[in-house]
Amino acid sequence: MEQLHDTREGWLSHALALIAKRFTEQGYSLPANVKIACGFPVGSRGGKKILGQAISQAASAAGYHETFVSPLVDDPMLALGIVAHEYGHHSVGIEAGHGAEFKRFCAAVGLEGKATEALPGAELKQWLATEVLPMLGEYPHAAVDPSQRKKQSTRMIKLVCPETGYTVRTTKKWLALGVPTSPAGCEMVVQGDEDEGEE
Repeated sequence: MEQLHDTREGWLSHALALIAKRFTEQGYSLPANVKIACGFPVGSRGGKKILGQAISQAASAAGYHETFVSPLVDDPMLALGIVAHEYGHHSVGIEAGHGAEFKRFCAAVGLEGKATEALPGAELKQWLATEVLPMLGEYPHAAVDPSQRKKQSTRMIKLVCPETGYTVRTTKKWLALGVPTSPAGCEMVVQGDEDEGEE
């Protein structure tokens, strides 16, 4: 598939506009000031994979209704499904959550499954594949894998009091300022082993 957009945000914004034409005809319009971006949703750390999020304009300093599609996602059909899902939150109101009003939206537009995970059913998926994807072209994004991120670490140096065995660990940065003294009043000695610790 040809790449028609240079940026992820351009692709997602175009997708949102195309989906809005269909959903508006079904009685669900968007607020005028919705922004969409590829970025990690708020609260997505710690193992739970939140693939999309709609945030109320009340939480935006610029007064926008914010939408995020997770950078974990590079499948264009899944990205479109997430856009459609988050569209519903902006349309019925963030405060409606995944309750009855949001479920009515899902039923009307063709999103299926558990409300918190509702994605396009067969009919909507077919429309997205034949009418939307060809107009968008390739999704200009490759999935991000946070598990491959190198943890920032520092080398901790072990210091021991030669009289009492009292032990502390510090970094080269602080040793450059001077060797500490133990509670017994002795200058501490650097031991050979180093522990790797996260900063």
